[in-house]
This record gives sequence, C-alpha cells and structure tokens, in this order.
Amino acid sequence: MPTLQALSAEYSAQWRRMAVLPGRAAVVDRIARRLLAHKPRYAAVGARAGVPWLVVAVLHERESGADFSTHLHNGDPLTARTRHVPAGRPRTGAPPFTWEESAVDALAMRGFAPRPAPGNGRAGDDAGERWPIERIAYECEGYNGWGYRSHGTPSAYLWSFSNIYRGGKYVADGVWSDGAVDQQCGVMPLVARLAELDPSIELDGRPRAAASPAPAALPVSPAPAVPPVPAAPRPPAVPQPGAARRRGCLALAAAAVVSAAQLLAGHRALAAGAAALGALAAFLLLRSRSSKRKGDD
Repeated sequence: MPTLQALSAEYSAQWRRMAVLPGRAAVVDRIARRLLAHKPRYAAVGARAGVPWLVVAVLHERESGADFSTHLHNGDPLTARTRHVPAGRPRTGAPPFTWEESAVDALAMRGFAPRPAPGNGRAGDDAGERWPIERIAYECEGYNGWGYRSHGTPSAYLWSFSNIYRGGKYVADGVWSDGAVDQQCGVMPLVARLAELDPSIELDGRPRAAASPAPAALPVSPAPAVPPVPAAPRPPAVPQPGAARRRGCLALAAAAVVSAAQLLAGHRALAAGAAALGALAAFLLLRSRSSKRKGDD
C-alpha cells in the first residue's frame, strides 16, 4: 500500500489543477448542498470515528448516493450485514442497523479510532488532527482501493466530474473496463464545492484568511473658525398706493374707456352724416342740370 508521504506531491498538484467540468458544475453544486444539509449527522459520526465530517459526507455520497438506509461500507441495505466487499459488516450487533453504528464500523475498518465524545467542533479538524487536502485525497482513495493505480489512470472515486479524470473504471468488484466512464461525482470536486459553501471548512489545517480590518480613521483637525458675514442691507420699501388710491385709479381708467367708446361712436355718426349729405348734394346737382336742358329746348 502506498504511503501518504509518497503521494502527497501528486495529490497537491492534482488539486491545484483540478477544475470541475462545465457540464457537471450544476450537479456538483446540487449534491454538495444536499450533503451540507445533513452536516450535523455527519459531524456526529465523524466525531466518534475521528474523521472530519466532510470526509464522511463525500464517502456517503460516493458509496450510496447519501442514502441513510444503506451501509457506509458499500451501499448495501442496513436491514442485513453487508453482502458485497467488505462482506459481513458490522460484525457485532444485530440487523437492522442504524446508519450511525454502521458508519462508525466502516470508518473503524480504515484504522480510525472511535471516540466517545465529539471533538472540538471545527469542520476540518473534528478529530483534533490536521487533515490537509493531501490526506483527504489519500484516505478517500484508500477507502475505495488502490486498483486505479495499476491501470495508470487517476481514480474516478476521487476525480470524476473534473478535468483530472480521463476515463476507465471498475464496472464490478475486480472487473476493469478501459472504455467505461464513471457517472458518479468524485469526492474531490465535492470537497471543493463544500469548502466554497461552508466557510468553516479548513482544508489545509490552518484557519481561513480573515478579512483585513478596515483602516483606522485618520484624525481630522477642526476647521478654523470663520467670522460670520454681515447680511447685506435690505433696500428701502417702496410705498405702495393705498386702497382708496387704487380705487380712484381704476375709476379713471374706466371713465377713459367709456369716453373712447363714445368718441368712436361719434366719429362713426359724423361719417354717416357726411355720406348722406354728399348723396343729397349729388342728387340736387343732377336735377338742376336736368331742368336747365329742358329750358333750352
């Protein structure tokens, strides 16, 4: 079995290069949010087994689609001991098993020591140990098995749905297919998305960088006192005519309007009279000329 020390550089480089395939990003997000909703349950098991809760969560998803009615060992139903590899688990107790007791047994098989009480509660360090990303990858690959390495391909269990996985998988226990492509999400894309959704997760064993505090406000010197500017003198008020004077003005204006109207009417009457006199004069002149012609005859 390879050691963590021997594989750490490989895991670190793969983690830095990993990118979720664009067509799989929505699926990864949906699964991660579903796992995060069950964080208290995963944390309780992780605290007993000495494993960070997110590792329990991604293993559960990979083994059974996060079905709480199945064994964490391999997805077999809890109504009986496991039938597939590893078969006959848990060895103690009687079915049906609770998911929690079966999960603790599955993790104990990997050598994690059961703990009687919860740890310190930090999401990435539930066991009181540092779990950098290299160890998460190492423990998850070991949980599934090292068979992918004998075929020279990155483990689908770790990297499926990312650019690291190139295809090929075990289609049954011990049965390999070069042409098969894994259709389940690998644990590492889920770890990455969980860390984005839950800021309490620590992937490198160190606290996440805290936001830089806002700079202290610089002291502001008080502005020099400015003497008040005297107000400009107001112009003297112009006396306004009283009510009686206003009424007199209005009366004069009305009289002027009436006089103008009368004058205009007089002018029209004179013009009419002059026209009549002109017509009469013309008539008399014509009669006079007519009478003179008759006399000459």
